Amino acid sequence: MFECGGVAIGLCISHRIVDDLCIQNSLMRGVLLQIRVASATFVFSNLAISNLRRLAQGAGQFSRVQLVTALIWKALIRVAEAKHGQLRPSIITHLINMRGRTSTSLPISKDSCGNIIMPASVRFTPEKMGNKVEFDELVSLVCDAITNCVKDCAKPKNGEDLFLMVDSAWKKAAEESKRNEVVSYFFTSTCGMPFYPDFGWGKPVRVTRKESFAEEIIVLMDTRDGDGIETWISLEENDMPIFQEDPDIMAFTSQRDHHNDDQSIFLRSKC
Repeated sequence: MFECGGVAIGLCISHRIVDDLCIQNSLMRGVLLQIRVASATFVFSNLAISNLRRLAQGAGQFSRVQLVTALIWKALIRVAEAKHGQLRPSIITHLINMRGRTSTSLPISKDSCGNIIMPASVRFTPEKMGNKVEFDELVSLVCDAITNCVKDCAKPKNGEDLFLMVDSAWKKAAEESKRNEVVSYFFTSTCGMPFYPDFGWGKPVRVTRKESFAEEIIVLMDTRDGDGIETWISLEENDMPIFQEDPDIMAFTSQRDHHNDDQSIFLRSKC
């Protein structure tokens, strides 16, 4: 309870009920390399997303999540370039919710519990892109990967086929991310989920996570008005200042929090 009359409500949910972000630890570079991770929160307003849509040269073709993912990926590619002195191959893995997207012979309710997700991986190869990093090309790659993954969700006709498809997708994503020359990042989105519930007092002023991640991960969530996207970004500690100063990040986002104290920088062991 607060003197102003407000109240904070905390919620803890078991991953037996909701999807588990750490379903494949081999995708988490921070876990494997024991790196220090810093976190920050960036907000893409509805206006910023509209401007991104115009830049993508395909109004109506791309979703908010795809546009924001592509811009963040572009900035991350340039972070790796600044560190290594040249463009590096890069892979992002985006979690796809399979609920409501399976075939009619294998219906899965949108309210189903458990890990009903699969990865959509997309790769940036400098040579194929003419050694350039173009936003419209990246968003097209992201869109194609997510669209194809959603189509794949409808292919299995029984539970065994579904399990084998998801298992194969995770193994492929893990193999790609472990290549030495590749820089990989992990994305997940909760956009569209009811994370601003009205308990009788109106919508909450702010919904956020208590924890900071001990891995390099990017989480996307709706803003309070439902039109923008709030991104919770955790990167290697030395990469965060470079990311924050990226011209696109500075132009299209406002920074809400920067968790640079000792309590939100983690050293994660292999165990």
